[in-house]
Amino acid sequence: MKSALVNEIFKAELTALYTEKSAQRDVVKKQAAETLRQLTRQMRTDGCDSPRIELLIAQLAQLLDTATGKKQYGYLKADAKNIVDEIVEELSMDSRVAEAYRLWWELKQWVNSTYGESWQKLPLLSRCADFKPIRNMVIQEAVRIASDSITFEEPRGMSGRESRLNHDHSITVRDSE
Repeated sequence: MKSALVNEIFKAELTALYTEKSAQRDVVKKQAAETLRQLTRQMRTDGCDSPRIELLIAQLAQLLDTATGKKQYGYLKADAKNIVDEIVEELSMDSRVAEAYRLWWELKQWVNSTYGESWQKLPLLSRCADFKPIRNMVIQEAVRIASDSITFEEPRGMSGRESRLNHDHSITVRDSE
């Protein structure tokens, strides 16, 4: 009854708030996707700015390479889900993703407070149901990496050292001088 009354009285304001919240949710997903693409591009070229994400993605790629069944978060085993969650949390530390997520959460709290709910603490991005697509995006990127052989090389003249992410996702480092 209270919800119906609030909806009727504040219909225009709520519509605008819901629209803004949805748009901000899309911004969070876009920022996370851009950050992940940037990191995987770095992994393919000159090394990743985040060695932790690089390691986690390699571990996930290895698990997914041998996994059977659907490669979606809901179908993965617990160990793979934990790695996906860790990657998402690492992504959420990117300032652009963190700011977009914080703004989305504030909008969500404004909507909830309209219905009399108290403000909640910002949950981990990996635990927020609204952002399951980010988890599945991470999985798809790891699947793509598992199907590729990625070579990391330093620019010529910098060093005679070459690193290679092997098909089994181990990293080989060798001196070519």
